[in-house]
Amino acid sequence: HHHHYHSKNVLHAEPIYLLYDKRMLQHRPLNWKEPDVFPRYRDEAEDDYPVENPERIKVLYDRLCTLNNRLVGSNGSLYRMLAARMATKEEILFAHSESQYDRLNELEFFTDDELTEMTDASRSDMYYCQESFYAARLAAGGLLECIDAICSSSSSNKPQTTSYHAPFRFDRSPNKALALVRPPGHHACQTKEMGFCFIDSVVVAAKYALAKEKAKKVLILDWDIHDGNATAESTIENENIFRIDLHRYNPKHPFYPFTGSPRDVGIGDARGLNLNVAWSQGGIGNREYGAAFYEVVLPLITDYQPDLVIISCGLDAAMGDLLGDCCLTPGFFHAMTRAVIEAVGPHTPVLSALEGGYTISVIPDCMEAVTLGMLNLPFSYSSRPYPGFYQFSCSGAAEPSPDPYQVWTPNNALVRSRRVLSQYYVRLESVSLQLAKSAVRDINSSIRIFEGIRRWKHVPLKCIRVPSSHSQTSGRKHGRQNNASEEWPIPYSRPKIYLWYGTEAHHQKTSVA
Repeated sequence: HHHHYHSKNVLHAEPIYLLYDKRMLQHRPLNWKEPDVFPRYRDEAEDDYPVENPERIKVLYDRLCTLNNRLVGSNGSLYRMLAARMATKEEILFAHSESQYDRLNELEFFTDDELTEMTDASRSDMYYCQESFYAARLAAGGLLECIDAICSSSSSNKPQTTSYHAPFRFDRSPNKALALVRPPGHHACQTKEMGFCFIDSVVVAAKYALAKEKAKKVLILDWDIHDGNATAESTIENENIFRIDLHRYNPKHPFYPFTGSPRDVGIGDARGLNLNVAWSQGGIGNREYGAAFYEVVLPLITDYQPDLVIISCGLDAAMGDLLGDCCLTPGFFHAMTRAVIEAVGPHTPVLSALEGGYTISVIPDCMEAVTLGMLNLPFSYSSRPYPGFYQFSCSGAAEPSPDPYQVWTPNNALVRSRRVLSQYYVRLESVSLQLAKSAVRDINSSIRIFEGIRRWKHVPLKCIRVPSSHSQTSGRKHGRQNNASEEWPIPYSRPKIYLWYGTEAHHQKTSVA
């Protein structure tokens, strides 16, 4: 079936930088053989299947090339291609200790046996090959190339307003970049690699931008389903970096990397510059994320007005991920991306860098959606926008949302960014009933904590109200009842397509608990 794109709409696309470098494929398990079929469910994956494998960025790059060919064909390109460079030692020390750098720098001299031993010792948390640190340095250096490209000196004296649709011009330097990088970075601690990560590339990029005076206030937004523990460690005291991280965290039902409490709000002058939206359960979907963005994330971003945004763009909160057990749809990845861009305004440089996301058949749709958002194109241009599959990703998506405020200004930023999410969440008590109860508690606990922080006193945050009903109050009195309806509500309008992967085990677990 052929889609007919309105050429006028594609002409409104704002070209972006795309960073991809085949040399990052060299980080791979020592005897890596591509499986004939990449696993779609956990029970299809062999125990030793390396989820963080080279195929991840290959399929993403292929999909983005296909998108370009489908939308503009040979009439030019939606992307300006960037190649990676190696991050220098000095740059890597923005995020890591010198001893850690020296240790990793030795990897190229290790024998296969030594590397296998290290891999086994890490208990499937890491794998090592001679090229691992080389690839990690390219991933970090790739982000620095992106920063150099989008933070041009000319963009710093930005006008306050712009028309909603800039015409598609090849002479204007883009201020958005998408980086298809691996290995990922947000678990790589200052003195220890973990969680498939060697160098915390996003921290390196943020601190590089600050040091080179390309930005004074950096927002790091991490929507990977795992807490970016290393990014937190490296920014928790930094008053020039606002880190927002949405992830799963529950001390009673541990989820990797077992950190990321909403009480970690930043230290000293950076108090209030670390927001953890911590989901205590799996199964979190578009509506819950929509509510978290609408009620907390967007008001704070809009108030902060960063001059650089770096998105740790993990795709593992997507429905069907091998590790995440959540259910975001591609349409929502598009909405999140657009909402962030509307919140900070069209002149603020934005870099989206791949972190996690592990199901080879799922991640291309999600990254394509993020890319369309970065290009300022509607989600209906994606390969699979059909209704029924991603139920409410498509309502009225043919045009960017019509806007009474043709022109972005700081004053209408919040209204505009919230409007992007309106098909997922609006502030109505009837809507809050359709949210997972645990998620409402999780969002509200972040709101209560941030209401008490002086830095944000003037930002009107409101807890989500749920109409009180007898069952709920009784549940609260007796502590949390562990009945299925309380913990795993599946609202009627969720896409029917999604399954709990490994459902049976999940239900046994909850009933035992």
